[in-house]
Amino acid sequence: MEPADLAKRNSAATIGDLDAMVPAIAELAPEQGATSFPVGDGRAVFFGPGLFVNRLLGLGLTANVQPDDLDTFEQLCAKNRWEPSIDVWTHADPKLALMLSARGYAPDDEVVALCHTLDGPFPTRSHRVEVVSQDTLDEWCDGAAVGWGHDGTARRRGSDLYGRAAFTAQRPGLLLARPFDEEQVSGCAALAVVGDTAILGGMSTLPDHRRTGVQTTMISARLEMAVELGCSLATTQAEAGGDSLRNLLRHGFVEVGRITNWTTPLPLSR
Repeated sequence: MEPADLAKRNSAATIGDLDAMVPAIAELAPEQGATSFPVGDGRAVFFGPGLFVNRLLGLGLTANVQPDDLDTFEQLCAKNRWEPSIDVWTHADPKLALMLSARGYAPDDEVVALCHTLDGPFPTRSHRVEVVSQDTLDEWCDGAAVGWGHDGTARRRGSDLYGRAAFTAQRPGLLLARPFDEEQVSGCAALAVVGDTAILGGMSTLPDHRRTGVQTTMISARLEMAVELGCSLATTQAEAGGDSLRNLLRHGFVEVGRITNWTTPLPLSR
């Protein structure tokens, strides 16, 4: 499969996963105003204040972008006081970046999209991994907050809300790593399946367990689970230049495209 086709599959699975989170967030925290809606060939997903998904995804990957698409999106952003934020793939309609620049958007963060064809063998695990249950959900939330540095009341609230929504919406869902001979949490991660595509969510390692193979364990465990669940492809996204990206590439993932987030401040004049 060509990189552009893998990119489309990566994007479609990611959107499907995030879209499924919206009703879970809406039920847990109605005040967030979580919502999603189609825009052109993409989808806008808003989890609400304090959460990391509030943007338009996948636009221009399977169809040419029309000015009306951006007009509609911006009008809704202005009405709801959302800061317009649009992800632009390297495989997207090349006019999209030009249109955004002309409208006052500027590129910001960049992530790398990756795929794995699930051909083993997978790395040896140095920790045991378990699927989070209702009884261990608090442990996952505590571990994730520490591992990702989500300190402070607002950041911790957003971290917990995301974790609890993912626990509700994703299957198989959240995962905990522990040393083989100990009970304390050493790492946290997530795995979601959309169709026959597995999505490896964010993974974090608690400070006392860094450089002990936690990330390798989490990658290996989720790839093995994806095979067991009948998936034909694993996808993920990672911050450009980060340690997670290097680990994923080392363990068989290949880059299929890059995604740059473009933003413009409110208010919009159009």
